[in-house]
Amino acid sequence: MQQATEDIDRELREAWADLRQTLSKVNTKVERTEERLAPRLIVSKHPIAISGVALALGFLIGLDQQRRFDWLASGMLIGAAVASIAKTK
Repeated sequence: MQQATEDIDRELREAWADLRQTLSKVNTKVERTEERLAPRLIVSKHPIAISGVALALGFLIGLDQQRRFDWLASGMLIGAAVASIAKTK
């Protein structure tokens, strides 16, 4: 009976050690992914693409509207603002 209890305790300690190691690995991967997906980093790496997306959104929103030019200009202004923010950081 004593041996069985010691075996269970040893297995439990090993399981806890494995869990700590796994959680440490997961935490490291999450931190790396979080750094890669930071909005500031994405904008600073792809300012032209972000500007294009803002322009396209402004255009698409304005397709069914009579004031299409206003939406297109708004998209262009948002894109320019994003690009300038990305260049300054």
